[in-house]
Amino acid sequence: TDVQGRIISEGSWNGREAVVEGTIDIATLKIFDKYRLHHVRGPFRVENDRIIVGTVDAFRSGESSRPLDPAEQVTAEFIGGMLTLNSQALLKDSGDYAIRLNVSQGDLERFAQLYMQSRELLQGKVNGWVALKGEASGTASLAGTGQLQISPARLYRAPVVFQVLNTLSMASRDESAFAYARVDFDVAREQFLFKKIDLVGSQFQLAGQGTANFDGKLDLTFVSMLPRSTMARRPQVWIPIITELTGLARGVTNLVGVVVEVSRTTELPQTRVIPAKNLDDRVKSFMQTLTTLPLHPPAPPRLPPLANPFILRPF
Repeated sequence: TDVQGRIISEGSWNGREAVVEGTIDIATLKIFDKYRLHHVRGPFRVENDRIIVGTVDAFRSGESSRPLDPAEQVTAEFIGGMLTLNSQALLKDSGDYAIRLNVSQGDLERFAQLYMQSRELLQGKVNGWVALKGEASGTASLAGTGQLQISPARLYRAPVVFQVLNTLSMASRDESAFAYARVDFDVAREQFLFKKIDLVGSQFQLAGQGTANFDGKLDLTFVSMLPRSTMARRPQVWIPIITELTGLARGVTNLVGVVVEVSRTTELPQTRVIPAKNLDDRVKSFMQTLTTLPLHPPAPPRLPPLANPFILRPF
């Protein structure tokens, strides 16, 4: 709904098969009844019961894969950045579909102003990608993986981050202190499964993992990390609950940490510190993997090549 623009197409029919090729040229488009895209442009093709938006070559792998030209993909402006989209779908029966989406240089402040209730002090450039597949029947079949990076990451007033920092008594006058944030996630069972959340700053770092349901329900665990030299300079802001007994200091000898559990919802998160004696094996194993990360952000994440081709075929 709420579309302004045009679609130009031409096709043929040989009595058995139909082929339609065309170009999308849409000035403005709202998706999911919420998110506004501008200047949506690119090719599409319909072959019998399959539609390809962008290029099917985005779903090839190995020697069949190649660098893709922006002109053969669908592009759109979103929150000041650029979306690149390739998708394919079957138009009957289960309606299987697959999507590969990349976002470059999005503006977090603009996203917060347009789409979030909490609009204060959220700034940074957003880069990331997601690869999804599912069925038209609903989100229960939706599955995929992705990465997101925000740099610099002014996130102190994001509800989850704000609550975690308040729990740690680590409020800072420098509310832009995170050099970057990076998230690796999967999508399955109507959840985002966060394999690793890194918030990296010069004063401290937060590492997290857990889940967020599509309805906003949270089950996250964060470990705060601080170089011991910084802790010595600022002892008033540190709660040295986690010690060598947990295994953290054996694996990461220059760090100390506090474990914070986040529950309830994305808009109204609830936090609590987990005492060392109550840590389960999952959290201890996660802590063993932690290391200090460089302050300089890594290269923006880009869609990786497919390990195996994924081409939907008409029935």
